[in-house]
Amino acid sequence: MGACLALAAITLIAGLIASAVQPYDPGAPGCRDRTPPDETAHVLYVRHLLTERTLPVLDSGSGNYEAHQPPLYYLTVAPWMAVGQRLARGDPPDASGAPPLEVWLGRLWSVLIAAGVTIVCYLLAREVFPGSPWLPLTAGVFCALLPGHLINLAAITNDGLAELLSGLVLWQCVVLVR
Repeated sequence: MGACLALAAITLIAGLIASAVQPYDPGAPGCRDRTPPDETAHVLYVRHLLTERTLPVLDSGSGNYEAHQPPLYYLTVAPWMAVGQRLARGDPPDASGAPPLEVWLGRLWSVLIAAGVTIVCYLLAREVFPGSPWLPLTAGVFCALLPGHLINLAAITNDGLAELLSGLVLWQCVVLVR
């Protein structure tokens, strides 16, 4: 249990730092090519859910090219972003490219999911390598701190939830086989 908590803490700290240093607006000065991949399209998906109360339709040229994705992640992040929208109502946009509050809260949800991914990675490695105390811990730390993985999961993206759910299934398959 202690290893899981330590790995979750490492992921949360690293994820929050990664989330804080990533600009949101690719059009802001100095932000081009530094924003998380596809994050604006994922945000458009959630905003559509919140405003229209329907699933988005994939429409060429709309910018919402993630509209074809399954809705589970977006339904789980929507309440976080809705709170951010309500709290920030009337705030002027930030010209520096810093994320609006709704995006900060959405990223926080993604970082929490990333902590779950790290824990599942540790649990899976512990199941596969039961005689080694270091391999599972190494796998968890690697999962938590791999730069590209960390940057991606510290943004609004459905990748983390897909990793978490598939990791849980894989872990349980290994448990059943053993």
